[in-house]
Amino acid sequence: MAAHLTLEQAIALRGADCDSTYRTMVLDFIEQQSQCLAARLPKPETKEAWLHRADYLRPRLIHSLGLDRLPERTALNDQIEVLGAGKKGGGRGYA
Repeated sequence: MAAHLTLEQAIALRGADCDSTYRTMVLDFIEQQSQCLAARLPKPETKEAWLHRADYLRPRLIHSLGLDRLPERTALNDQIEVLGAGKKGGGRGYA
């Protein structure tokens, strides 16, 4: 993934943020497992060390949650086709 996403953004992109019976249970489990794993790692002492660790862990966490299978983002302008442009009446619909 080119852009860095927060865990919440990555989950939202996969649709796991919608209301469901198991949403809270799944997110609580993920948070609990993350905290257990984080407790075993040494704590970085400087801001730069924290940022380096975040850059190292972010793609691994996203991959382990299966959130890396999203297609690359493209500009929406490339996907919009103007319908009816140039017709009498000037109706502009988008598809």
